[in-house]
Amino acid sequence: MTEWITRDKWGAEPIRGDRLNHQSPDDIEEVVLHYADVYPEDYETGDEYAHNDAEFRTVKAIEQFHIHGRDWATIAYHTLIGAKDQIFVGRDTNMVGAHTLNHNQNTLGVCVLAGKGKGGAISLAQAANLCACLNLFVFIRGRSFKLAPHSDYVATGCCGDPLRNWITKVTDENGIYVPQG
Repeated sequence: MTEWITRDKWGAEPIRGDRLNHQSPDDIEEVVLHYADVYPEDYETGDEYAHNDAEFRTVKAIEQFHIHGRDWATIAYHTLIGAKDQIFVGRDTNMVGAHTLNHNQNTLGVCVLAGKGKGGAISLAQAANLCACLNLFVFIRGRSFKLAPHSDYVATGCCGDPLRNWITKVTDENGIYVPQG
């Protein structure tokens, strides 16, 4: 059973107040998909954060890099999909993200976590959780949206060939997400 992990539960820092722009769910036109092939030891999370679950530590490490390494207000992504039936709540969906250079307004950023060396490959559970997350966005928004890989907007290998191929299976010919059952 999928568990939604709140910001409080994974230990998110308070959002740095006045540096965020807001967006309405009605304005969301696209979800940009990202892939993080990191381990928590790739980033310094500090001794004060000693959660024993590697995915919690990975989300915290990404947040620490975004806040302290990039000087952003909070974690860049709106949602992060774990490998263990966990969906982590990141940036609030009414806040403009910081996930895609020059392409954050009217978008949501979703990041899939799986670990080093997987090249964008995701498990069936992650694919199901990703669909659940995207279906929820459709429900909240009242209509579907474009779904695109990060590499459509920035010169990067993110989100990897397996996820790019997955996107083609869940979108129509115009790149619009088709809700999955």
